[in-house]
Amino acid sequence: MPKPIAAPATVARLITFGSAILVAFACASPKTEPQPRVVIDSANIYAGGWSTPLPEGVSPNPDKFRASLTQPMYKGTKYTRRRAATGCGGCAVEVSIQAITPTSDIGPGRPPRPARAVARMLNLDPTHVEAYYGFKPQSQAEYYFWIDAPPRADSARITVLQVPTARDSLVRAGRQKSLAVCHRYPHSPSPPIGDADFVEYRYKDGPCIGASPPMLKKSGLTLFPVRAIGRMIKRLLQDGGLTSITSEGGWIDCNSGCCT
Repeated sequence: MPKPIAAPATVARLITFGSAILVAFACASPKTEPQPRVVIDSANIYAGGWSTPLPEGVSPNPDKFRASLTQPMYKGTKYTRRRAATGCGGCAVEVSIQAITPTSDIGPGRPPRPARAVARMLNLDPTHVEAYYGFKPQSQAEYYFWIDAPPRADSARITVLQVPTARDSLVRAGRQKSLAVCHRYPHSPSPPIGDADFVEYRYKDGPCIGASPPMLKKSGLTLFPVRAIGRMIKRLLQDGGLTSITSEGGWIDCNSGCCT
């Protein structure tokens, strides 16, 4: 006698669960998903005055710096991200960020040689300044993540460069830190890839987006990713969208996984 696929009670429970999920999505999915509120810790607002010494190899002349960028320029995915702004009572600005050279060959103990710019950022707001890095509107400057090795060291550091649009202004350096791994996952060595973003959009509740989440398996069938279910329930409880995003530092896809 053939073995039944599942008991009627089990089938009924699965149907009920599936129906509940569908109803939840229907009720919690507004026509226009609300934009998350963007916040920043007041202690993290950049006030360094762009006085960091320029890394070796960076020309202070904007035209010469742009001419030195790797050609033909690699074009990674361009993201437009909401970031906290200053001087406007908690408003946000939109910042575009895009990898301009491959990043998967870089790691905390493996700086690029020669040093290079790996990402380009533009503050798309016409008036307000981004808070964490101090990005001015794109009419005044564009910004780059520059990765090199500190003097007499074999580690990697990341420096934010401000490249002004005005010809009589100089390239300046701002926030600077050692590159560190925030999540490890294996990389295929070929082809080289490049990706750059901001931490808050790529590293939440565990692994960076792009890493394989743990899967729940039973009887050879793959069910929903465990982390994905948790995020889905969290979003449903928050009326279809994250209530806030805290603006943080930069992120790149590196040879160790995700690096900040």
